[in-house]
Amino acid sequence: MIRPLALICAVALIFVCNISLHAATTTTTSPTTAAAARDPRIGEMYDYYATLYAQPLNQKDRLARLVGIVSLSRIDGPPLTRALLGVLKDDDLVVGQFAWEGLHARQASLVDRDRTAWLDGGMDLARRGAFPGATAAPLLAALIERQPGTLSGINEFLERVAEENDPATTGGRAALDAGSKTIAVWQDTKILQALVARMAAKPRFTSRLARLLSGLPDAPAVKDADAAAVRSAWSKYAQHAKFAPPTTLPAYTGFSAVLPKAGAIKDVFGKKWHKELELPKLKIDSVEIAFCVDATPSMAVSNPYVATYIQTVAQLFNLLSYNVRCGAVYYRHEIDPELMDACCKRWQNFEGDFAVKVMPLESAGDLVAKMREMKIGGRGTGHSGNGAYVAGIETAMRGMAWTAKSKRVIALTGDAKPTPNTAKALVDIATKAKADGYTLIFIERDRYAAAAVDDASRAALGMSPILYGDDIKKLQGDANSDAFAAIAEFHDTAFEQMAARVLQQSLPEPYRDRAAALMKMMVGLLQAKAAAAHAAAVAKG
Repeated sequence: MIRPLALICAVALIFVCNISLHAATTTTTSPTTAAAARDPRIGEMYDYYATLYAQPLNQKDRLARLVGIVSLSRIDGPPLTRALLGVLKDDDLVVGQFAWEGLHARQASLVDRDRTAWLDGGMDLARRGAFPGATAAPLLAALIERQPGTLSGINEFLERVAEENDPATTGGRAALDAGSKTIAVWQDTKILQALVARMAAKPRFTSRLARLLSGLPDAPAVKDADAAAVRSAWSKYAQHAKFAPPTTLPAYTGFSAVLPKAGAIKDVFGKKWHKELELPKLKIDSVEIAFCVDATPSMAVSNPYVATYIQTVAQLFNLLSYNVRCGAVYYRHEIDPELMDACCKRWQNFEGDFAVKVMPLESAGDLVAKMREMKIGGRGTGHSGNGAYVAGIETAMRGMAWTAKSKRVIALTGDAKPTPNTAKALVDIATKAKADGYTLIFIERDRYAAAAVDDASRAALGMSPILYGDDIKKLQGDANSDAFAAIAEFHDTAFEQMAARVLQQSLPEPYRDRAAALMKMMVGLLQAKAAAAHAAAVAKG
């Protein structure tokens, strides 16, 4: 733990001093720099927080580095800006794009040199494959203030934007329209010619490329024409267009949509910035998730959809962290003799029945494939309208090959009240799970089932169960279409709530307030990646 003695003393001691004001800021001096010059203690606070928040950037795990970026993005001070700029060239494109958004949250205060580095860094990331799908929109909007001739790879980036964004989707339209607005301001002949040539080379992207060019002066009015007519019109336009590019480009005024606007320290005695003066060093363990699923007949309809959402959760955590493994426990009957109901004592008499079935921790893709094949229900597999929750949790805790230092998560999905006379045992095992370091999350189909396990849920995590009933109605196609729909519809679902709880509990307590920003960024990125792949597939027909 760092104890910045000089800074703490400076903040703790109240003294009066007269400091002459610096001259008005120039293009090389930001307002935050001027404020630090007026009160050197603010500069000391910026230096301290930059050092503290940048520590996770040196770790190998992606999640730790993303937490560091969220922390740095909060405070608008020169040392923190420099720390974010240093991440733009990172080999990890997710980390680099997140750092770009961290700078986006303070773009108005960036001095000329830093602003150039921010925009050039964004283009470098884009050339290397960052800003997939709809996430390209903010970069395209910000580039409006740069001359296109200074942006290496801009044509290729615009072509990729057309390939990855379907105008039939909200995100796709936003990205294409952001590009269209910037291209309209630039009025650059080379970009026009490059995109028109792309229409001829890749006819299936004609309508999207035309949308990118639609803001140019006297653009062809061929909105409802067939693709061949659109290409012909734009080819003729490119041969005769006469542009008048502006000598002065407009300044970009937007801010990040995924990270809060950065705040400047104006008062060294303000409580807002002091609560983290002695923030402990961030340590991130690998994340392992055991999904416990009721395997009685009533869950037969839900299981395929639950598996699909679980696949989305696993993909999200693979995007957040390099070290994620997932397993599953299907439960039907209690295994403790003192808790067994009548059916729990005779399940061996029925072919295909079982008490619990374990799918070991492994990669998410392999696990979900096995979950889809799992047969739910059948003769003799019922549990009298109850759920063998204790058996599921006990098996997950003791039957999984957990890594010694992993963050262990048990996500239990069910649709019934517990086995009769097990309410106390369920609360007891939930309490033990918490004491043993497990994060136990209950996800129930309806309010009836949720009320029955509410005490156990509160004992485990201090929260009520999550309800998922309406979410499975959003998935009505085959496995492939459902997998895409689960990602596209992930926001505001029970499984997003589950992922948020898992993420929050995976972080040390002083860092848990970063979870919301991480979720907003990473869910958007996950959806953009999926939408980009889907848009390319749609264009191929």
